[in-house]
Amino acid sequence: MIRVFMVYRPFKFFAGLGLVSFLGALALAVRYLILYAIDGRAGRLQSLLLAAVLAGIGMALVVVGLLADLMAVNRRLLEDIDWRVKRLEHGGAAASSNPPS
Repeated sequence: MIRVFMVYRPFKFFAGLGLVSFLGALALAVRYLILYAIDGRAGRLQSLLLAAVLAGIGMALVVVGLLADLMAVNRRLLEDIDWRVKRLEHGGAAASSNPPS
């Protein structure tokens, strides 16, 4: 089921994972800022570092989603071209239904 979702709705899949990663990064960054405001020291730097890593992972997932979506559109166009070529090769009138979408 996940594979079907990744193939036919890749942007939603990867953008969802990227959003989860961004929300984790935002939560850790807010935690760091609150603790910094309360304590006044620059301790707990691990939260800020993990927030930066999660934000980078989130950005990479969104970019992968965009690329996968472009590949899915290209695949659909190639399937449509293949259908049209087969229809022309086999006489045209025999396959008069609409192309698959």
